[in-house]
Amino acid sequence: KPSMMSPEGGAMPAGHAHGMAEMADMPMPEVKPAPAAPLPAAFQKQLQTVLEAYYAVQAALAADDAAQAQQAAADTQTALDAVKMELLRGDAHIAWMAHAKDLRAALDAAKTAGTDIAKLRVAFEPLSNALIAALQGFGAPGDTPAYVLHCPMAFEGMGADWLQAAQETRTPYFGSTMLKCGSVIGTLEPPGADAHE
Repeated sequence: KPSMMSPEGGAMPAGHAHGMAEMADMPMPEVKPAPAAPLPAAFQKQLQTVLEAYYAVQAALAADDAAQAQQAAADTQTALDAVKMELLRGDAHIAWMAHAKDLRAALDAAKTAGTDIAKLRVAFEPLSNALIAALQGFGAPGDTPAYVLHCPMAFEGMGADWLQAAQETRTPYFGSTMLKCGSVIGTLEPPGADAHE
């Protein structure tokens, strides 16, 4: 008979009615990037605090200051812990959970690195990759873009990416040894904040 799900009548649409056995055989859905906008203003502000703390790690590594880099990494962890994922709903909530897990893993590695700047630089790469992925999904928080830079010579020619607030290259992977290695390869723009928040 006709219904809301099947206006023309007949059987339920394919794939809609599932028994428990069928559900068990279904593949898990892929986690897709969350829509960049609209996002709650409160979440954007919290994400901006994470990004600003990250920028401090980048600046400290570029300046060859291991102690400051370690402190900035700890500040990034504090900022990440303060992000309230319950502000997000649906796909955005699921996407942030995945990004937050990757960010925490990288920050844990930075914590165990102590003030060994070489180990801090190794930990900074997955931290950068995780934050880049998050901002690709959610947009750069605040009113200004975040720049994605790439240094092709990092890690013995493997190359590595990072984020900066400014376009002038200051490579965290080499510091003063090769400060200008790299260039801007992308720009992450801010999304529109949810005016209702």
